[in-house]
Amino acid sequence: MRPLELRLTGLRSYRTDTTVDFSDVSLLAIIGATGSGKSSLLEAITYALYGTATWGGRNVKSLIADGSLRMTVSLTFDADGQQWKITRSAPSGNYPPSTQELVCLSDPERPKVDGSTEVKTRIQALVGLDYDGFKSCVLLPQGRFDQLLKSATAERVGILKGILGLDALDQTRGRAQALEAVVTARYEELLRARGQFMPDPHAEHTSATATIAELTPRADELEKLEQRAQALLEEARADLGEEKDATAGADRITDLNDAALIDRLRTLEQLEADLVRRHSDAAAAAQVAERDAAAARAAINEASEQHRSTVAITRMLGTLDTANSALRAIIEDRAASQRRRAELAEDLTTLDVLRERNTELQRTLTQHVEAEQSAESAAREAKHAADQVLGSITQIVSARQHLNSTELALKGLSAGLALAQEHEIAVRAAHDEAFASKAAAQLKMVAVQRDQAAATAAHGCQPGEACPVCAQTLPGTFIAPQFTIDHAAMATTLAAAEETERAVFSELTRLQAAVGTATTQHADATDNRDRAAVAWAQVAHTPLPNDLDPATLADDEPTHAQVNAPANLAVEQYRAATSARSTTEGEHQRANATLEAKQNELKRRDGDLRSEVEASAKREAEVRGRLAQLPSWADVPQSAAPIELAEAEARLEAALEEAKHRDAVGESTADTAKACQTALNEAQQRIQTEIHGPALSERATLHTLAAEVNRHHEQPLPKLATSASIGELISAGEQITTAAQQMLTQLQDTATRARAAAQSKQQEGSRMVSAAGFENSAQVHEAVIDVVAELKTATSQREQAAAQLKPAAELDAMLSQAQQLRAGLHELAFQLGDGRFTGYVVAQRQRALLILASGIFGDVTAGQYGFTEDFKIVDRQTGAARTPETLSGGETFLASLALALGLVELAGRSGGRLQALFLDEGFGSLDPDALDQALNELERRADTGRLIAMISHVPAIAERIEQVLHVTKTPQGSAVRLLTDEQRAELLMHDATEQAAAAT
Repeated sequence: MRPLELRLTGLRSYRTDTTVDFSDVSLLAIIGATGSGKSSLLEAITYALYGTATWGGRNVKSLIADGSLRMTVSLTFDADGQQWKITRSAPSGNYPPSTQELVCLSDPERPKVDGSTEVKTRIQALVGLDYDGFKSCVLLPQGRFDQLLKSATAERVGILKGILGLDALDQTRGRAQALEAVVTARYEELLRARGQFMPDPHAEHTSATATIAELTPRADELEKLEQRAQALLEEARADLGEEKDATAGADRITDLNDAALIDRLRTLEQLEADLVRRHSDAAAAAQVAERDAAAARAAINEASEQHRSTVAITRMLGTLDTANSALRAIIEDRAASQRRRAELAEDLTTLDVLRERNTELQRTLTQHVEAEQSAESAAREAKHAADQVLGSITQIVSARQHLNSTELALKGLSAGLALAQEHEIAVRAAHDEAFASKAAAQLKMVAVQRDQAAATAAHGCQPGEACPVCAQTLPGTFIAPQFTIDHAAMATTLAAAEETERAVFSELTRLQAAVGTATTQHADATDNRDRAAVAWAQVAHTPLPNDLDPATLADDEPTHAQVNAPANLAVEQYRAATSARSTTEGEHQRANATLEAKQNELKRRDGDLRSEVEASAKREAEVRGRLAQLPSWADVPQSAAPIELAEAEARLEAALEEAKHRDAVGESTADTAKACQTALNEAQQRIQTEIHGPALSERATLHTLAAEVNRHHEQPLPKLATSASIGELISAGEQITTAAQQMLTQLQDTATRARAAAQSKQQEGSRMVSAAGFENSAQVHEAVIDVVAELKTATSQREQAAAQLKPAAELDAMLSQAQQLRAGLHELAFQLGDGRFTGYVVAQRQRALLILASGIFGDVTAGQYGFTEDFKIVDRQTGAARTPETLSGGETFLASLALALGLVELAGRSGGRLQALFLDEGFGSLDPDALDQALNELERRADTGRLIAMISHVPAIAERIEQVLHVTKTPQGSAVRLLTDEQRAELLMHDATEQAAAAT
C-alpha cells in the first residue's frame, strides 16, 4: 500500500478542507511548530484506513475539530496493482450517521464497498495488515514506535504473516478446508445415492435368474389343475343356479296367483256404472254457470277497454285532484315572482353609486403609485451615493492602515538588521581573535619542532629500526632524545585553538547568511512601505462629504451613520409613500369587492327569478299534459281552471258507482261457475280413485303374473291392452291364472333335476383336488398365487438388478475418487496449520527479517548492536544478549527503525505490500552520528520508490531532506504546503536567525 493523496476536513486542527499530495514524493520531512498539526496527518491516514484513532481510547469523536459538525477524510492509494480511494466521515453528534465508502478508481465497473464490516475486511486485505499490525510496521506513532519490537510472539507472528503475504497460506488452508467440506458433502450425497441401490446388483441378478428357472414348471402344473377344478365348479354352480331360478319362479307364481282377483274385478264393474251417471249430471250444471260468468266478464272487459273500470276511474280522480292542487300553487308562485321582480328593479339603481366611488379611488391610487415610484428612485440614488462614499472610506482607511503596518514592520526589521549586524561585528572580532590565537599556537609549535628537530625526528624510534634522517640501522644502545618542553601539552593547546577558530568561523558564516537574509527582508519591507505610500497618496485626496478628513477618518459606525443619513431620510420618505399607496390600494380593493359582490348578487337574483318563471311554466305544462291523457268521455278541457276540474270530478264519481256494480255482478256469476266446476271435479276424482286406480292395480297384478309365466313358457300369453275395460280384464284374468297353475308344476320338476346334476360335479372336482394333495380348491388357488408371486418377485428383482448394474458401478467409482480427494484436502489443510508448514515459513521469514534488521541496526549503531533469533538485543562487543526494555530511548528508536526498514526490505523482495513508512518524532533522542546513519538508511530505502515520511522538530532533518512539508497554525486552522528549494532555504535561515537571537 502506497498513499497518493490525503484530503481532510474537520479533523482536530484542520478545520477547513486540506489536501496533501504524496504522489511525487519519496522521502519527506514533515516539520512545524509544536501543536501545528503534524501528527494529525498520521491520525487522518489511520482514520481513513481503519476508522479509528491511535489515542483517546480509539474514539474517533475525539478527532473532530472544536466547532465542526462533521469530520471527513479521504485517502487515495495504490494497492494490489490498482488505485483505490477510501472516504470516511463522522458527525460530532448522533446525526447524520457515520459513512464509509471504498471505490476502485482503476476499475469504475467494480461495485463500491460501503458497509462498515465490508470496508474493514477489504482494507485489511488490500493493506495486508489489521490496525495493530499497521501501527506496528507502517505507522510508528509518537511515543509508541516500539510496538513491534516489544510485541508478544503470537502478535508478532500475526503481523509478519500479513506483511509478508503469508496470510495467503492461511487463505489456502481455509480454501482447502472449505473445499474439503464441499467434497465431504458431495461424498455423503453420493453415499445416500448409492444407498438407494442394491449392495451387489450382479449377485442379485444371478440369484433371481435361478429362482425363475426353478418356479416356472411348478407354476404351469398348478395353473392347469386350478383351471380344471374351476371348470367343474363353474358347471356345478350353473346347475345350482338353474335349480335356484326354477324354485324362485315357482315361488313367485305361487305368490302372484290370487284366487279372489276375479271377484274384486266384478265388484268394480258395478260401482263404475253408478259413478258415470253422477258425473254426467254435474257436467250439465257446470256448463250453464260458465255461460253466465262469461257474459259478466265480457261486460267488465268492454268497460275496461273504454277506461271505465273501477281502477281507471279511481286513477283519473287522483289525477284531477293532483292537477287542481298544482294549478293553485302555480298561480300563487307567479304572484310572488312578480313582487320580487319589482324589488330587483329598485336595487339596480344602487350600482351606479358604487361605480362612481370605485372610479374616484382608482384615480387616487394612480397618484399614490407615481409618488411611491418617485420616492423609491430618490432613495435608490441616495443609497448608491452613500455606498460609493463608504467604499471610498474603506479604501482610504485600508491604505492608511497598510502604510502604518508597513512602516511598523520596516522599523522592526531595521532594528533586527542593526542587531544582526552588531552581532556579526562582534563575532567577526571574536573570530579574528581566535584566528590570531590559532596562528600564535601554530608558530610556537613550529618553533619548538625546529629547535628540537632531533627529538621530533627520533620520537618513538627503537634500536634496530631505520634512522628517519640517514636511513641507517640504529645501534642497540640507541636512546631517543627527549623533548625539553611538554610537546603533548602544546599539541593539545593548538588543537583547542583550531577547534575554537572553526566554531567561531561557523557561527560567523551563519550570522553572515542571517544578515544577508535580514538585509533582503529589510529591502522587501522598504518596497512594501513605498508601495503602500503610493497607494495612500492615490486615495488621500478622494472627494468626501463635509467634516470627513482622510487623515483622521475612521471606518466605524458613527462615520457610516453620518454618510447614510441622507439615504435613510430618502428611505423613510419612500416608506411613507408606500404606506399611503398600500392604504389606498386596500380601499380600492375593498370597493371593487363590494361592487363585484353587489353585481353578482343582483345577477344571481335575476337568474333565480328567470328560473322560477321557467319552472312554473314547465310545471303547468306537465299538469296540462297529464290532463290531456284522460279519456275523451271524461270531458276535461286542457286549459281548464280549478273550478272546471271540480265539475269533471263529479262526473267521474257517478261513473265510478256504475263500474262498482258491474264488478259485483261479475264476481257473483264467477262464484256460481266455480261451485259447479268443483262438483264436476269431485265426481271425476271418485271415478279416478275408486274405479280407475283399483282397476290399474288389478291389471298390474295380472300383467306381472303373465310376465312370470311367459318367462318360463315357450308360447307367451296375449298382452293386456292398456285401455282394457273391467270386463276385458275379467276374461283375460281367467286365462292367465289357468296357465300359471300349469307352469308351477313344470318349474318344480326342473328344480329337482338340476339339484342332482350339481351334486355329481362337485364330487368329481373334490376327487381331483385330493389326488393332487390338496384339501380343497381354495388351497390350490393359494398355491398358484404363492408361486406366481414368487415368480413376479424374482422377475422384478432381476429387472431391478439389471437396471442398477451400470449406475451402481459409476457411483462406486465416484465414491472412490471423492474419498481420495477428501483425504488429500484434509492432509493439505493439516500440513498448512500454524505448527507445521506455515510455522516453518514464518520462522524462515522471521529469521531473514532479523538478519536484515541486524545489519541495519549495526549500521546505525556503528556496529555495536544486532538482533538475536528471539528479538532480543545482542551487544556485539561483549556478545551479551538483553531484552529491548533495557535499551535507552535513542537505542529503542533505532532498534524499532531497523525492524521497520527490515520489514520494508523483506516485503519488497517477496513482492509484499509495504510501500510506505511513517515515523512520528524519535529523532530528537539520537546523537549527530546516529542521526546521520539513520537518515542514510532511510534515504537508501526511499530511492526504491517507497514513501518514507518523518515528523520531526530536529533542524538536521529539514537540512538533510530535500522534500519538506511545512505545517503551520493559522486562525482558520492548520495549513500545509510542500516547500520549494528557496522556501526551504529561507525557513532554515529564519530558524538560524531565531537561534542566534536566542543565544545572545
